[in-house]
Amino acid sequence: MKTLVIQTAFLGDLLLTLPLVKALKLQDEDGEVQLLIRAGYSEVLQNNPDLSDVLELDKGIGKGMTTSSAVAEIKRRKFDRAIIPHRSLRSALIAYLANIPERIGFFSAPGYILYTESVEYPPTGHQILRMLVLAKEKGTDIERFPITVFPDDNNFDKADDVISGIIVGRAENIAAIAPGSVWPTKRWPVEYFAELGNYLIRERDFHLILTGSKDDRDICFEIGEQLPSSGWAITAGEFSIMDTAAVFARSSFVVANDSAAGHLASAVNTPVLTIYGPTVPSFGFYPIGKDNIIAEYRHLYCRPCSKHGPRKCPEEHFKCMLELIPDYVISLMDPLLEGT
Repeated sequence: MKTLVIQTAFLGDLLLTLPLVKALKLQDEDGEVQLLIRAGYSEVLQNNPDLSDVLELDKGIGKGMTTSSAVAEIKRRKFDRAIIPHRSLRSALIAYLANIPERIGFFSAPGYILYTESVEYPPTGHQILRMLVLAKEKGTDIERFPITVFPDDNNFDKADDVISGIIVGRAENIAAIAPGSVWPTKRWPVEYFAELGNYLIRERDFHLILTGSKDDRDICFEIGEQLPSSGWAITAGEFSIMDTAAVFARSSFVVANDSAAGHLASAVNTPVLTIYGPTVPSFGFYPIGKDNIIAEYRHLYCRPCSKHGPRKCPEEHFKCMLELIPDYVISLMDPLLEGT
């Protein structure tokens, strides 16, 4: 069987879709599984043994196929079925207009009427398990289908070059910090990240890599201005997604906001401490991993205030982050720091 999985949302959503891809491949090892994704993320799928090919859709960056050209290309490839975890009208339309005979998605999606089979979106549980329902994998153990990415030698060479440049006569403990988020209220304050960074460098003899996209570069520099003059480096805006994955793979642990960075760390089996503000882990999008840690200011009356995190705090106090002080976060880190 030839299957197209359509997931054109953001990086975190794509990473959370990889277990679904793995499940579909295991169900039909002789079949093909291909992915239609948002343009700009294809590198995260490099060397993935579960995928036969990747198609990229332009969603505003001037790269990838237009919707009409994607429909034409998908129609040419003659897929037997489309699995559509992305609850989007455009995703449903693409599968429908490409004449894919079997189209499976969630009943709660705007384009469900275009599906040949609609599945109820589970209201609880982890997002990985929710999407696995589309592959008829109900009640499965989430550890059967891990998120996995595959940095190559070039990615590791770049990571090792940066690490070797900051290790001078010190222990070789590496920690990565990913302080960014698309949503401003999901960002732990810069001064808090700086206090954590100073503790790790001065008190625990760690070296730090400040990571992220080009949009996170200014935040990383603000943190760096408050750190010692050596023992850290910034890769935000300079490293690709898979270069960053290689940095995470070389790190003892990662500290990140509720963002794709946590899932990327888990995808290379590196423990992650995730900082939650306006969102909550019960939404089902937390990084999977046995040594992962969640930091949050619990029992705040206004949490959660939105699905993604608003641009500004609706209550104008931002307590979910401001009250989540560095001393408390550091106290949660003992399991990550043991033996380092």
